[in-house]
Amino acid sequence: MLTGIDGKILHLRELDFIERTLYGEVLSPEEFYKELKKYLENNFDWKNKQVFTTGELKRVDDFISSFFAGRIEEAKIWLLRAYIIGRYLAQTDLTGVIFNIGQVNKLPKFVLDAAQRYGLTLEEAEAMRLAIEDGASLMSNTTAGTVQTVRNAIVEALKQGKGSAGVYDKIKELITKDTGELNRDWMRVAVSETNSAFNNGYLAMMKPGDYVAGMSMPDACDFCLTEINGQVFKVRAGAPKDYTNLDPNSEEYRKIAEIWEKEVWVGKNNFGRSTSRRKRINPLLGNFKDNLIEKEHHEHSMASIPAHPFCRCRWIHINPEVQWIDKDGQIRLRVEDEDGWERWHGIAID
Repeated sequence: MLTGIDGKILHLRELDFIERTLYGEVLSPEEFYKELKKYLENNFDWKNKQVFTTGELKRVDDFISSFFAGRIEEAKIWLLRAYIIGRYLAQTDLTGVIFNIGQVNKLPKFVLDAAQRYGLTLEEAEAMRLAIEDGASLMSNTTAGTVQTVRNAIVEALKQGKGSAGVYDKIKELITKDTGELNRDWMRVAVSETNSAFNNGYLAMMKPGDYVAGMSMPDACDFCLTEINGQVFKVRAGAPKDYTNLDPNSEEYRKIAEIWEKEVWVGKNNFGRSTSRRKRINPLLGNFKDNLIEKEHHEHSMASIPAHPFCRCRWIHINPEVQWIDKDGQIRLRVEDEDGWERWHGIAID
């Protein structure tokens, strides 16, 4: 059984290789700690240091942003490779021809190289570029979070009179320990964005009107086992229009809601959504009864991959005219059980 950097089960050793490379070598929390500690030692006079000025904190912020900027550019290479692997597997599922991926680190580094090697159309190349840029953008968001967390650690350690040793200990705990906030942040990014790129690459090979089934790992969360695993969705060309500002009781709102429930597309995600049934009326107050209301449809998590951080579900092509999925989540042939297929088809497709 293949397990990833977070101890969870995954389905493809090539993706495991990419996750480990992204986390351990490219983003590398360990290397970040060493370089940050060296920077702080060499650029500030710690003797009797009691406070960092706003200007000094800004210099630390800039160092962190610079450290990750170049690494995120390198990370895009590995996200592209995950996307390409998704295309390879989709091609295998569609044609029955098994492709030899070869060494992952020999796959193209840049979208233009991939477009030329695989004969992509302009639209296909642009979809590939956008998927990679989306992943890089989320990594940039994590950089911003890292900047703020390190800043807070410096301020708090000095406020408590712990000096440079206290600053280094706190930052080391945040960055290098398994339970450290920043360590988990960058591991989450490596896992989630690898799987996002892979599944977007897979969906990009489908035609509008094709069907895919969700496949979850044995240790998946309840949401994925219920809403994704063994469920079938129609592929569409792109996202429907935004419905967050429409009247929830309107026909247009309900039609778009149904699309979110029954269809998938490249780039579908749960940003701004959650699995909780209710939300706070006043976000500043607690979760007591009078401060909670039912959420609207556009606020609920829907079937998308990744459905949440660290999600390792995947899509797999299915032809509902000759295949079906039994109660155990296994893909079966129609000729094996015509009655079983008919019952399933009437519920899942019709």
